[in-house]
Amino acid sequence: MDGVIGNQKYERWQQLLRQLCRRLYASGDRSRTSQSGEKLKTLTEENAQLRQQLTALAADRDALVQQVQERSAVVSALSEVAQALNSTLEFDEVLAGILRQLERVITFDSASIFLVEGDELRIIATRGLPPPDEDYAIPIAEHPLARRVVESDEPVIITDISDGEDVIGSRHFEIRSWIGTSLRVGERRVGVLTIDSHQRNAYSAEDGMLIGSFARQAALALHNAQLYAEAQRRAAETTLLLELTRAVGSTLYLPEVLLRAAGAISEAIGASDVLLLLLDDSETQLVPQAGTSTGELTLRSLWPGAAQLSEEPLLATVLHERRARALSCSAVDLPAEWKARASSIHLHTLLFIPLVFKERPLGIVVAGLDSNAAHSAPSRLALAEGLATSAALAIEHARLFEQARRAAILEERSRLARELHDSVTQALFSITLTAQAASGQVMRNQERAIEQLQRLQLTAQQALSEMRDLLLQLRPVPLRQGGLSQALREHIGRVSIQDGPAISLIISGDERLINGQERGLYRIAQEALSNAIRHANATRIEVELKVMPERLRLEIRDDGCGFNPRDCMEPGRQLGLRCMAERAAEMHGKLSLESRPDAGTTVAVDVPLNPYKQSKIGAPIAH
Repeated sequence: MDGVIGNQKYERWQQLLRQLCRRLYASGDRSRTSQSGEKLKTLTEENAQLRQQLTALAADRDALVQQVQERSAVVSALSEVAQALNSTLEFDEVLAGILRQLERVITFDSASIFLVEGDELRIIATRGLPPPDEDYAIPIAEHPLARRVVESDEPVIITDISDGEDVIGSRHFEIRSWIGTSLRVGERRVGVLTIDSHQRNAYSAEDGMLIGSFARQAALALHNAQLYAEAQRRAAETTLLLELTRAVGSTLYLPEVLLRAAGAISEAIGASDVLLLLLDDSETQLVPQAGTSTGELTLRSLWPGAAQLSEEPLLATVLHERRARALSCSAVDLPAEWKARASSIHLHTLLFIPLVFKERPLGIVVAGLDSNAAHSAPSRLALAEGLATSAALAIEHARLFEQARRAAILEERSRLARELHDSVTQALFSITLTAQAASGQVMRNQERAIEQLQRLQLTAQQALSEMRDLLLQLRPVPLRQGGLSQALREHIGRVSIQDGPAISLIISGDERLINGQERGLYRIAQEALSNAIRHANATRIEVELKVMPERLRLEIRDDGCGFNPRDCMEPGRQLGLRCMAERAAEMHGKLSLESRPDAGTTVAVDVPLNPYKQSKIGAPIAH
């Protein structure tokens, strides 16, 4: 447009020049024909007017040329600014580049860049001013000028500022002119750029348009840097989560897991102190478990012992809502119970992050931030929540491992109790019976007594062997040497005594089908025979083993006095039956007991030969 106007004025200047030449020529011709002084005077005046018009047109042309050159320089500068700002994605470098390139575009005494964070403007970079205070923020809703700049599509210009007038970014009384413009990309407002001058009326509407053009370039560069920083932050958080999971998951020892989790969270969010508190079994109190520091002025000093949830409303709320919270130790509305605590630990902000596993709260992570880290508390809180999720998973796994370890110990103790009962106790029972028989034969039949003593020696040797087997976790010796049938025959031979019950053994089916269940069957037979000999007063005992294609059945029957099965459920009288039932369950089988007073007793166990083709059979005793 400026070029079109310049061409039009130039053509007008050429036209006036040609008109002047024609008049001068005509005036000369007339002077030769008529020497009228009055006409000459008129021509001279017209000539002067034309010369003045030519001079004005020349000045206009020079001004237009200067404007075109200035505009070209601005366009070139803005193009170079755009290239410079887009040459990096590092956030701090972009901020420095914006303020550096701004000096090429417009003159100012100081400049500031603000970011929009929620409902506040937070200063992040300045030029010509002291370094920004990280805590300095302007509530947009409460500051009319800030709200006007953020919401306006055009720069806001103030050409005459009074002393003490509150403007954004300038904290000096020398400020007399000021421009503020919103930094936005599309409809998204990224921040605010302000410049100021110590001179009144230093900025015009054209300066505002120039700042607006620059702000669009700066906003795009700043937005790209923010996206890049966010991508880097998320990548770093992912790396931290993986490192935490690897570090914490490398052990299943709960105290070590807790200590590593506290250290990893502290390092990841830059916390000065971290303390982990876990709920106890009653879920009514939090017990401090692990922290990153010790001493009088640490988080551990706030909870030297268990914290009752009924006395800690803030902790109870975090657990109930399963939502992290940040608490500023300098806040005006600080809860009463925290005012004394906050003054004693010298921390700026406390983060409370729940440890939750499958919607079940496990405890709380308390992290303390100093003033340098407190300004980024919201982002650190989000990162800490992700880390706490991984920590909760590791803690739960460690707890489950500890429970499994304790259960394994109890199970091993029960197994050893069964082994002692089924091996050593049975052997000692056989020795007792044999010794009694031998003592009765010493005076009446010495040869018989010698035979009984030899059997006693053999049984003692067998008991010693059984004890060795137990210690070495091996199968009983008879089972290794001749299988289940041979072991039963030898055991029946050891427990049979003169004037005692007649014991018979019946085996049917292919014993080779029994695979891996010989030990349990042998121990059940031992226990049932021992009970029948000691308590039944029987005259006949039958041991029958039936091996069928898909299952086997072991029965021990006697014709003794019998009993009421409910009596054996009384405390102190059920160890043997419980041991037999547990062994049957280990083989996926079922133990049954049938007995009535004066009608004998039958102990039977049914075991599938291939338990994986059949549903499991429960272990309770059937009456």
